[in-house]
Amino acid sequence: MHSTLLRLAVFSMACIAGTSVVHIQTSTEKTASRNVKIGVIDLRVTIESTGECKKALAELQTQFAQRYKELESLNQQIAAVRNKLQSGSTLGQAEELAQASRQGQYLAVQLDLKNKELNEDVRAAQSEVEDRVGRRVKDLISRYSRENGYATVLDNSTSNSVVVYCSDDIDITRDIVRLYDEAYPSKGTTSEGHLH
Repeated sequence: MHSTLLRLAVFSMACIAGTSVVHIQTSTEKTASRNVKIGVIDLRVTIESTGECKKALAELQTQFAQRYKELESLNQQIAAVRNKLQSGSTLGQAEELAQASRQGQYLAVQLDLKNKELNEDVRAAQSEVEDRVGRRVKDLISRYSRENGYATVLDNSTSNSVVVYCSDDIDITRDIVRLYDEAYPSKGTTSEGHLH
């Protein structure tokens, strides 16, 4: 009787295990038979290609134009001092040359400080625009993917991207830019959009 119970228990376990295996195979077959749609997008190009981003970056160009002119003026002043130092080296002008040298050093420090400040401000302003547009782009990608049956959309914009090859058939970059410009129209869009 003990051996009969043991055989019955082994048989029951085999039946349960067999059912699990069949269930796993069925799930795998369903997954394999279902077409999985994958898309690829260049997120950076998408963001920079939207009318809103182009317009905002062009406006930043105008906003920072005066500060770029100040840097240009400092560069010209430094070049003038450099020319003065190179052309005059007689003993009678020693004091004037020393003063020009101090002025050149002062201008060079000012140029460096103003250049760093401007670069930081430009980066912060660009980042704010790109972040705002980027959030909207990601929302559109999610909606577009759901509506068009994409299981996954991969970003191809970085050098360490996992995408090695991408057919134009699955690249949704242009579609998303078009949808973005329809959803967030930007009047007076320009084709320029990069700051120095």
